[in-house]
Amino acid sequence: EFSVKNKYNASATYRKEVIKPGRYCYPGNPEKKIDLTPDLLRNAVENSKAAGIRPYVPIRHSDYPRDNVGYAEGYVTPEGALWADLKIGDDGVAKQMEAGTIPDVSAGLAFDYVGSDGTVYDVVLRHVALVVDPHFKGLGGFTKMDNEGESSEIVEFNSRPYRDWE
Repeated sequence: EFSVKNKYNASATYRKEVIKPGRYCYPGNPEKKIDLTPDLLRNAVENSKAAGIRPYVPIRHSDYPRDNVGYAEGYVTPEGALWADLKIGDDGVAKQMEAGTIPDVSAGLAFDYVGSDGTVYDVVLRHVALVVDPHFKGLGGFTKMDNEGESSEIVEFNSRPYRDWE
């Protein structure tokens, strides 16, 4: 049974595209390119589960506990895009997401992640940060979900064009 309240004590759940597969400039280094393939994104989700990582939802890319407002369940669509269901436990943050003052997300992928048992994972999804200006543009808005996992309301406020980096 899918129950947001029982699983994470979340006040609201939002479905959101996080990364489209493609070739991008590496954050902070426009000379370096990164290929985010459907297989890499699938591995990030599967490896996170295998490593026992519960991807968190911080404000910005922070690992400070007070900045965490929920948890994410990532999955990859048949088209190869990474999506996540964001379980938000802070009513104020949920209201900001719906009002559009927190319009987007940014994935925190960790490469060559060493698990607590010493296993090295090529890539994991550590977090899905709530941000104003993400590195990957054009991912669409949030879809608010009801407690049964069905879409209950569309919250769409990110219409920036997607740029595919060559």
